[in-house]
Amino acid sequence: MVPAGYLVEGSPGRGNAAVCPWVSFFDPDETTSATRGMYLVYLLAEDRKTFALSLNQGVTEITKALGAREARKRLAAQAEAIREALPLEARTDLDATIDLGGRSGLPRSYEAGNLLAVTYEIAALPDEQTLRADLSRMITLY
Repeated sequence: MVPAGYLVEGSPGRGNAAVCPWVSFFDPDETTSATRGMYLVYLLAEDRKTFALSLNQGVTEITKALGAREARKRLAAQAEAIREALPLEARTDLDATIDLGGRSGLPRSYEAGNLLAVTYEIAALPDEQTLRADLSRMITLY
């Protein structure tokens, strides 16, 4: 399902368990890291009840440069501008916001950086065909 040449990386946390574990897909023409650029990512919410397949932005470099509050403002503005540049049919039935539990730090930044997403309830997952179709759609959008 993942195009040849894409990099796939996951993190349950480094040293400590991550508040929001993730698995990312990177197009090396765009980025090779979750710290910068745009990438596709599965993000598990803090309460472990939902996860989002999100077209998102790297948050680490911009946060180091601007501080968390200003970085989140910039990420949200960039996400809105990119969303608005996409054709309406490409955005149909996708979420402009995600909720990872509201804890400060990286989860709040991931929420701000979200461009478009599909959110799933773990207790009511769709069938595999739907999950594959959603991933394919998001890869195409990326």
